[in-house]
Amino acid sequence: MKAQIIEKEGRPEFAVISYTDYEHFLELLEDEADTKAVAEFHEAYTAGREFLEPNEDYAPRTRRRIAD
Repeated sequence: MKAQIIEKEGRPEFAVISYTDYEHFLELLEDEADTKAVAEFHEAYTAGREFLEPNEDYAPRTRRRIAD
């Protein structure tokens, strides 16, 4: 990766990177956020502070399956 550094008053102020690199970093940040959210949910779920509810589209089928 190559970045162009723009200075202000002799100090680095901005780093300009290619759009491809920007997209790559954005994807990495989103993946990290998703991983953190899943880990937090899993911890809360196993501790009994969170529960799962079926999506409304699937709830009738789930209820039928339980009734059978």
